[in-house]
Amino acid sequence: MYTTECPLVDFASPIGGGCPPLLSPQRPMSNHSPENSESSSSPSCRRRLIRRFLIIGLSLVILLAIAQLVFFDVWEGGDWKPPEWHGEPRFVETRLPKLTAPPNASFQQRLTIAYTQFMRRFGKTTYSFGARSNALCSVHGLLTQAMEVGGTKYLIAQEVSNVEFGHTNTLSGAQWVTAFESALQNNQPQCFHPATNGFWSENLLLVRENARVVKVIPRSRLPDYQKAGLVDQSYRPDGDPTPTSQVR
Repeated sequence: MYTTECPLVDFASPIGGGCPPLLSPQRPMSNHSPENSESSSSPSCRRRLIRRFLIIGLSLVILLAIAQLVFFDVWEGGDWKPPEWHGEPRFVETRLPKLTAPPNASFQQRLTIAYTQFMRRFGKTTYSFGARSNALCSVHGLLTQAMEVGGTKYLIAQEVSNVEFGHTNTLSGAQWVTAFESALQNNQPQCFHPATNGFWSENLLLVRENARVVKVIPRSRLPDYQKAGLVDQSYRPDGDPTPTSQVR
């Protein structure tokens, strides 16, 4: 007659015949059955873990972006003014203003600013511009807006000032940028003359350094900017002879 006690047999061993694990009083059955082990490492379980990690990571990124604006106010721009200018060739770079919450802003206002900055940095924004009548506009202001829409940085000659601009139809962001760049090249923008404290009007050149940088200068100032090394010497306007400088 067989006994149910096998104290000297290792039932985990592949060569241990002996008694079945359920009959051994000294080695209780483990709760980790092969079925449980298989289910814990199944593809669906791994997918759930990956989703959880992704959700946690995305939540941390959003919380950090919100905390940056809610608890740390950073302001650039504001009362910034360009240094004194006497007519020498010089560019002014378009810069997007950083959003900031005033010290007495409510939590809702801070949250709105944080969301706007987050979408500007990581989201995809769709722009639409309604029809507007022709009006005198700041070249610097609208090129800053064009930079926000299209991502192109503009280096604007210091003397460039205002331009007449308008459109009769609703335009998408890309169409609006194209229309404004066309106005700069054809609508005789105003330029400031530092020697006389007056203005003159002429079309502007858009010198594309690369896909993301455009230099904006009056046609007559091209020789001065080339002489100063700010525009490549080999550049010539299409179909135009070398212009004569207006500013001395």
